[in-house]
Amino acid sequence: MRHHGEVVLDHDHRLPAVHEAIDKPQQILQIGEVQAIASIRILPGEAEIVDHETVAFSAEALDEDGNPIEGVTFAWRSSDAAIASITSDGVATGHRPGSVVITAEAEGVEGTASLRVNAAEVAEATIEPETLQLPLGEERRLV
Repeated sequence: MRHHGEVVLDHDHRLPAVHEAIDKPQQILQIGEVQAIASIRILPGEAEIVDHETVAFSAEALDEDGNPIEGVTFAWRSSDAAIASITSDGVATGHRPGSVVITAEAEGVEGTASLRVNAAEVAEATIEPETLQLPLGEERRLV
């Protein structure tokens, strides 16, 4: 029988999977407690990048007292992968301007952060050819 990280041995002095005799009936054997995840914190909580840049997020699972829980694996997702995608390691890449919610999930508990992707500023533009002669009324698109 399990109660908050303890195992109560039956009247035969045995654990269900262990057949090792213990001297006293109802002797309590202390085992490692399983820490339940109460919340997940993502850092940074907010980030801003330009398209085609990346930002690394990290997640930390916390117990009900706010203490970190070690060894937790997180599943990452973006609310809109067309705006920003995220790898299984928590690295987000901007694809086009917009805002997304980044989520890390473990054991049914989720934590979120916000990511804004801005358009990259154009530092310089070159139009070729530099000169163009067109007959009157003719149009040509320059790229």
